[in-house]
Amino acid sequence: MPIAALDIDRTTLRPIHGEPLINALILDDNKFDRRRLRRMSRDIGMPIFLDEVGSIDALREVLDEDNFDVIFLDYRLAEGDGLQALTIVQNHPAHANCPTIMLAGGDDPDIAVQALRMGCSDYLSKSQLTADGLRRAVVAAIEKADMAASSLRRKTEMAAQLSQTIMAQFRVSLQPELAGVVRNIRSVRSSLDDTALNLPQELEAIEARCVGLWSLLSKLGTPKPDEV
Repeated sequence: MPIAALDIDRTTLRPIHGEPLINALILDDNKFDRRRLRRMSRDIGMPIFLDEVGSIDALREVLDEDNFDVIFLDYRLAEGDGLQALTIVQNHPAHANCPTIMLAGGDDPDIAVQALRMGCSDYLSKSQLTADGLRRAVVAAIEKADMAASSLRRKTEMAAQLSQTIMAQFRVSLQPELAGVVRNIRSVRSSLDDTALNLPQELEAIEARCVGLWSLLSKLGTPKPDEV
């Protein structure tokens, strides 16, 4: 369960200059650092509701209980570290695309590089953190996530449109060929006089398969053709 939330009720927060409420979470086992981030969150001019957890186990629980717009992860924890926590967030079905910001007590380039490579939106040094820096990081992280989601939607829509175009071209090309094959089969079968041969039955089976394929193509979206 969260240790605490911002010491005002969520319903009392209102958008500031049209900005929506930001539901944030911080994972940090140091209560003084959590309080410091809460104080800064009041000073950045954004409506933030901040939940807190102090361990990776608590993080797992709260991810199932709420949806967050941004998550702060402290790198150094009593058990585990921020990179393990990042993996948990990224593997969570509801938060896989949630922007994350890694926090560390000092300026460690190696940690920063590793966190960013693993998909963190930003890396902030606690010793150099300011309210303005916090605001910029939150805004940039959320905007980056929104842009990525929009890009994914566009790619999905383009892929769907391309698939429909290809299938339409496929149907237009294949159905006339199938119609010709069916007509030829019927013509050959009708010209056979020797009913003792098995050829008419074989032709009938081929015709049935062609008609079945035609029916399948029609179900994929082709307007119903004239009778073959």
